[in-house]
Amino acid sequence: MKDLTSAVKLFLRALHEPLLTKHNRKLFLAAALTSDSTLLKKHVRDLPIANRDTLCFMMLHLQRLAVNERETKMNLQNFATSFGDTFYGSDETIEISDVNNFALVNLQLLSLETSFYEETLQLTIDKLLFGRETISSSDLTIKRDAINKNL
Repeated sequence: MKDLTSAVKLFLRALHEPLLTKHNRKLFLAAALTSDSTLLKKHVRDLPIANRDTLCFMMLHLQRLAVNERETKMNLQNFATSFGDTFYGSDETIEISDVNNFALVNLQLLSLETSFYEETLQLTIDKLLFGRETISSSDLTIKRDAINKNL
């Protein structure tokens, strides 16, 4: 598992733009320092779609691993610390005081409800399938009927 974790961290650090973009870094820090989960959720939703969805997927995955703490030997706090600055990139604009707070932001992101991340990911799926972020039950029926017709 250690090798896989290292590979994921290496991939995330190699991204041209970090998951939590340079533009939004201070916003996430401010929301975490005030323990404002509503604001934190807003900032997640405001990320570029690829960043948002990757972050949501990562949070869901780490939450699942933390639930299995007996096997993984890692809880949310451990994952928050372990991933440290991984989601933020590294450049000369990062202040040392910010680096010390990245684990706090990570912990608060990991502590958000699983349903928040699942619903946020569903927005992308809905947009891809239906061309908009909200759907009605009639849309589902039409889409299901179209799929069944093509089978």
